[in-house]
Amino acid sequence: MARSGAVQEHRPSMVERMTDILDVFMNGPTVMSLEEVAAAAGLPQSTAFRIMRQLTGFQWLEHDESGYRLGVRSMALSARSHSHAMLTSAARPEMEHLQAQTGVCVNLGVLEGSSVHFVGKVGGAIAHKIPSSVGARVAVHRTLVGRALLAPLSPERVEQVMSLRDRRPDPSLDLPDFHRKLAHVRHRNGLAVLTCRVMNGLAAGIASPDGLVAGMSVVSRERFDLDRTAPLLIDAVRAVSHRMFGPAA
Repeated sequence: MARSGAVQEHRPSMVERMTDILDVFMNGPTVMSLEEVAAAAGLPQSTAFRIMRQLTGFQWLEHDESGYRLGVRSMALSARSHSHAMLTSAARPEMEHLQAQTGVCVNLGVLEGSSVHFVGKVGGAIAHKIPSSVGARVAVHRTLVGRALLAPLSPERVEQVMSLRDRRPDPSLDLPDFHRKLAHVRHRNGLAVLTCRVMNGLAAGIASPDGLVAGMSVVSRERFDLDRTAPLLIDAVRAVSHRMFGPAA
């Protein structure tokens, strides 16, 4: 047992050492040898080799005769982060304008697996009244944005998306009812509508040449004029699409 008051040596965890290695690639040359990575991360070569072999096995790194480099998983995360940054940059002016026009909360979300990942929110004075938050991931069937994003898909494809849930079955999911809600969105030309006692809102998708890439919603706990707001939301998502992809989207 260590003596009382003695300073115990900190032993880096596996996660810390993995992070140190990946940071070397984030800040250093594209391709490096084992020796270079170990030295830059401050690790023994045997430790660096063991960790890098596992990172390579899970495609966080790649290895060939020239050395080690970031793998497809690392690159995919980087690309996703860049894509989200481009989306929020393009959407922010329209979200702020829409919020100023309507006085309600404006959300921006993307589909990731069977969840909607919220990447933007403009709420003004009422932001705290709306439970959405940037960075949150919510089951797709629980969100207006999710309905707008799934509505263009075939029923078979919708069920494939729903099957990606990695948690236990959600008792709140009534799949036949969800399909009916998506049919209503299609009937409204892609506009998802919610009117109930606790929340009211609209959502529509942001289109690219290859389909919808994100969704924008306007929501409030108070009643507001949905008929007046709908064309403002449609104008906003079209403006974001035009800014990102040009008039052909």
